[in-house]
This record gives sequence, structure tokens and C-alpha cells, in this order.
Amino acid sequence: MRSSVDTEAGGRTPADIVARIKDQDRAVREDAAIELMEAARPEHAVELCAMLADSDISVRNLVAEILVKMGMSASEALIKESTSDDNDVRKFVVDTMASIGDRRFVPVLIELLNDPNENVVCSAAEALGAIGAAEALEPLLDALNRHQYASCQIVEALGNIGSSKALPCLIDNSESTDLVLKYAAIEALSKINSREALEKLLSLLQVDNHEIRNAVLTSILKKADSDIRSVLDDMTGGNFISYLLEAARSDDLEAKKAALGELAFWNGQKVVETLVQ
Repeated sequence: MRSSVDTEAGGRTPADIVARIKDQDRAVREDAAIELMEAARPEHAVELCAMLADSDISVRNLVAEILVKMGMSASEALIKESTSDDNDVRKFVVDTMASIGDRRFVPVLIELLNDPNENVVCSAAEALGAIGAAEALEPLLDALNRHQYASCQIVEALGNIGSSKALPCLIDNSESTDLVLKYAAIEALSKINSREALEKLLSLLQVDNHEIRNAVLTSILKKADSDIRSVLDDMTGGNFISYLLEAARSDDLEAKKAALGELAFWNGQKVVETLVQ
């Protein structure tokens, strides 16, 4: 690998090329960005990472976008920058790793669950979920006990990973009095492929709060396919269609759309009447 003092074609160093990202001329900035994305050289990534601390947020955002396009060519520079003393830089690094989505970042992201900065911890949890890192399950559960402020991000990550080992945690949080966390747990449960997760979601259809019922129903319908429709009806004592009809008349547009889409697979006079309204 060449260092930042080595020259490229035309006598330019990597630092020279990257510096064009801050040019006042938009066309120059865009040309530089395209060149950097297409070249995808590790030495360019080193120079770009140094700009993640720039005072101009537009520069930082452009740098992050270029690093994402560079993919794993930027991996070494990103991993090195993950230990930066700057909280914002570490967060930019984590978000960029999440967008690249390579599993080789997982050990670094797990370590960043111990970061002293709350925003970095939350972003690290989200990144591990986005990558679907099964090996992060236990570290995430441990972080949930230590970092209550990151509860929603961690619960969402557990759902995205999709392991049934997270079920006790997700079931517990689906009963939370914190509605934001409750909704996150409900959504996460819909991503776990197990009867236990489905049974828990169906039990939550019986709560008095119709907004929660709609959230639960929407999550259940994300799991629905031709094989489980009869199971859904059986497990709710034949009342599942009633929940669908209620949601179809709801002001909750997401629940309404999901219910109407599902009703097309069911038979009955009430269903027909609802669909033609």
C-alpha cells in the first residue's frame, strides 16, 4: 500500500485528491467524489477518515457517503478510526460500517457497545442488527442490562438478528410500560420465526388499547402466509377476523393497509362488506 505522501498519476497525492472534496466548486467536489468511489483505494480512505472531524457537516456527510461506496476498501481505515477520541467521529464510523454491512466489522461493533458515549452505543447496536450478527446476541443482551437508554435500539437489533434465544427478553419488553420500547419489542417479535413468538403476539391482541392492538396486528401480518392463517384463527378462538375488521376501519393507516391486504385472503360476508366499503 502506498502512503499518503506517494504520488499518483499527474503528480497528485491521495491527500491532494481527497482535498478536492472541500473545493468551493460543486462540480469539482462531485468529480472528486466519483473518482474516489471508483478508485476505492485504502490510502484514500485513510485521508477521508481524517475528514470525519471536519467542522462542516456537509463535508462529513459526503465523506461518509464516499466511504460507504468504497466498501471494504475502507475497512482498515474505518476500524482504526473507531478508536478516535471524537465522539462524533466514532458515530460516523459506526454508521458507515452499518451501511457497508460487512461481518468483519462485527468484533469492533461489539466492543463499541462498551463505548462511553450513548450515541455511539445506540448506533453500534443498530449496526449489529443491520448486519444480522448472531454472535452479537449475548453482548447485546448484556448491554441491555447496562444501558437502559439504548433499550429500543438493542431490542430492534435482537429482532433483526432473529434468534429464538432472544425471546425471553423480547417477551418481557413487550409488556413494558414504556410504549416506545413496547412497540419495538412487538416489532422484534414479528421477526422471530417461532410459535412462541406468535403466541405472545396473539395474546397481546386482547389488550384494551386499540393502538397497541393495531401495532400487534400489523406485526403479525408481516409473518402471515398461507400456512399460518388457519393457525391464527384457531389460536384466537376464531376471533382473528374480528381483529382484522377492526383494523380495517381504523384511522391507523399502516394497520388499515395491512388489514385490508390480509382480508383478501379470508372468506365471509363481513369481509366482503368491509372490502367494498
